Amino acid sequence: MDQIIQDVRFGWRLLRRSPGFTIAAVLALALGVGATTAVFTLLDRVVLRPLPYPDPERLLMVWETNDAKRLSHERLSPVNFMDYRGLSQVFDDAAAWWYPQLNLTETGRDPMRVASIETSANFFAVVGVQPVLGAGFAATPFFSREAVVVISDRLWRQRFDGDPRIVGRVITLNSQPYTVAGVMPAGFHYPDDTDVWQRLQWDLTQHSRGAHFMESLFRLKPGTTIDQANAELRALTVRLGREHAATNADWRARAAPLAHEIEGYVRPALFALFGAAAFLLIITCTNVASLLLARATVREREVAVRAAIGASRGRLVRQFLTESIILAAIGSTLGAVVAVVAVKGMVAASPVPLPRVSGGVGLDARVLLFVGAVAAATAIAFGLVPALFMARGRGGDFQRPLQDAGRGADAGGSRRAARSVLVVAEVCLAVMLLVGAALLARGFQHLVEQDPGFRASRVVAVNLELPYSYSDFRKIADFYSQLLSAIRSQPGVAGAGATTFLPLDAAWRLPFVVGGRPRPSASDMPQAQQQVVDEDYFRTIGVPLLKGRFFDPRDTADAPGVVLINEALARREWPDGDPLGETVTTFVRFVGPMGTMLMPPMTKFQIVGVISNVKNQSLVGETEPAIYFTYRQFSFRGLHLVVQGPADQAQLVSAVRTALARLDPNLPLASARTLQQVIGTATDRPRALMLLMGIFASMALVLAGLGIYSVLSFGVSQRRQELSVRMALGAQPRDLVWLVVRQGMMLTIAGAAAGAAGALALGRTLASLVEGVSTLDVTAFVAAISVALVTAVAACLLPARRAAALDPIEGLRAQ
Repeated sequence: MDQIIQDVRFGWRLLRRSPGFTIAAVLALALGVGATTAVFTLLDRVVLRPLPYPDPERLLMVWETNDAKRLSHERLSPVNFMDYRGLSQVFDDAAAWWYPQLNLTETGRDPMRVASIETSANFFAVVGVQPVLGAGFAATPFFSREAVVVISDRLWRQRFDGDPRIVGRVITLNSQPYTVAGVMPAGFHYPDDTDVWQRLQWDLTQHSRGAHFMESLFRLKPGTTIDQANAELRALTVRLGREHAATNADWRARAAPLAHEIEGYVRPALFALFGAAAFLLIITCTNVASLLLARATVREREVAVRAAIGASRGRLVRQFLTESIILAAIGSTLGAVVAVVAVKGMVAASPVPLPRVSGGVGLDARVLLFVGAVAAATAIAFGLVPALFMARGRGGDFQRPLQDAGRGADAGGSRRAARSVLVVAEVCLAVMLLVGAALLARGFQHLVEQDPGFRASRVVAVNLELPYSYSDFRKIADFYSQLLSAIRSQPGVAGAGATTFLPLDAAWRLPFVVGGRPRPSASDMPQAQQQVVDEDYFRTIGVPLLKGRFFDPRDTADAPGVVLINEALARREWPDGDPLGETVTTFVRFVGPMGTMLMPPMTKFQIVGVISNVKNQSLVGETEPAIYFTYRQFSFRGLHLVVQGPADQAQLVSAVRTALARLDPNLPLASARTLQQVIGTATDRPRALMLLMGIFASMALVLAGLGIYSVLSFGVSQRRQELSVRMALGAQPRDLVWLVVRQGMMLTIAGAAAGAAGALALGRTLASLVEGVSTLDVTAFVAAISVALVTAVAACLLPARRAAALDPIEGLRAQ
């Protein structure tokens, strides 16, 4: 113990005597450890920790898929769900829900939209979380006409002031009375930040197998695996496809862990960022190891003296490792501080909502243990190689450094080779990160350059949901007609329209039949996205009409049925003809309780116009074929109102509120956002990943540049005699500049070649995360490698200028 204490004191004194080296090493370690710890903190909180439910590994979500229609993540048909729930050999139980839009109204208070689901009675039992106040839903029956709800702790405290008598109280949702049956624990909002859980009021078996709109949660039986569950689901769906070919042909079901569904895109993105941070930490370690090797060369005489007076190799190794541990401890402590600041900044600045961070993210015991492990690993990683090099002497001969003292020769080709290998490794990892950042930047550029098919500037969208008291759908159409007219008359409003789905959101994918053609089988029936708009929607968002006309106020339920189609559908169904005047028939008369067709069943709708394509699933993907109905003939309670004008967002939203207050002051608006924000949402994920990867790549590039500079600078100082001799024999300054730059560039080129090869694998990972990223983007590779080469040249020039400025007489005299 006395020897260890002596080693620590001695190591601390040496580090204090070299403040430049110590500060550079500590700051590099703080950046590397801080970045890695920050990403690990988020990864641990969002991904690695189990969900806060009993036996979370047994919780699954089931989705329906259809390869023929290229659908891989569809919600369930309620009737199919009941069949899946019956697989008692693999599932203990299952709950299902859908998302109604509920307005909470109270006398004397502003109305508000509440996030809600309507779910089966067993929902809380399947999740494994029960209310902290009240009994919740009765376990049976599965559905009930009883109007009861459970509310979140957040809603209870914010809207009802934490009233302990809330259980049994009647509240008004969509103009209907509901009894509060319970309050959930603080922080519980599953799924999708829910505040109100409404009991399911209708029989799932009395619906259509062709309607896919419910989500579900299944609990596996103990000892059952997800593979077994998927095998049973596949066998069942194959049978259902045979028995119900009209609705279930080609449809399958797959189960996925609940944790993966909650984490979504964030899960692979955080793993990718953690890999980038790990690369940065490795670069940091190689950089510090390079500095230690250079410093160790200067200390050869010291080591030789200590060995000559009896120090063992083990003692020498321990001394060098002690110095490394001191550096790692200081750097990791400072890195923990950096991590705290970085985590808060990442959470606050992230354009993508991060799951499971609502309670705040900080350094806990798990993260501190990670920091300690990183500190130990880094101390060994960057300290062991220099320690072994120094402790072994030169071929076991500790006398030669004493004899060579003062000659200034570079101490050993093996050490030069080791430093060169470390620099190559730094450049390799830096180039990989640079290429990754460049690929993401190119993918992001590809996204933002896409034409969405509409004009996003100065257009605001707000959502309005009429309560169930609006039961006459003809009157609903009249209400929206009056509201839109009132909005258009407001100051600062140039246009207003309505739609069931905003751009970039997929509408209902439903079958249809073209008039005059043989009716295909159910499995071969064409499908298109179908949505409802008003007559001014496309003019408001700047979508051009290619043929025919837009809807007209005269296209009412008493007039002939009419539809618009997009260019994609026109090209698919009439590649060589004119679709105007053709008819289509849809088989859907109702879409849930929120909308109904006001025309007789099997009405033939005449195509009166073709509009330009509007992106209706993503910015990068192809526009899907679409059919548009007028809200006067297919009316909905819930619509998005779009308002365009020279006024700013607040003024446009205020115009909508003013017009709405005149018709029904108890109706709240929700989700106010501009169409530019709608587009921004589609690019938020790649933008966030690109920025973070770019930060890591920039830090790695700086560290790699410092590594090149330190190796060449030290090499120049150690080769002063050789360089002086060269100049005395006639070498020009430019020759020495080229000599040094060539050495640095050879290391850089070797590292860049290895990094480019590694970036191919990294590119495949990034392409799976972000749409539009190409794994073989030549421009991205060339740009990244060029930046690395320019940085390397800059790092080489200072040592090269020092070499060129040597005075040969002074250099020889110093030796």
